[in-house]
Amino acid sequence: MSHPRRGLGRLTTLTTTMITLLVCLPAATMAWLRRLEERGREEDRDAGYSTEFMVITALLVAAAIAIVAVIAKKLMDKANGLDL
Repeated sequence: MSHPRRGLGRLTTLTTTMITLLVCLPAATMAWLRRLEERGREEDRDAGYSTEFMVITALLVAAAIAIVAVIAKKLMDKANGLDL
């Protein structure tokens, strides 16, 4: 027979992981975008955004939304499965 609080530990770990992703993903993306911008300025490139840059940005946003949706679904399923 499993301990009733064991599920709570997993829920806490899942929540911590989700918060970490939500905090780190935008920060990492912004750092990457700043590096791209600085590199472009150093090489005297046009300041406009290229099509491939926009596609990559859209893919990153879609991936972030999908990750958050999956984690939120798992979190809700876990929370609904708790017996109080």
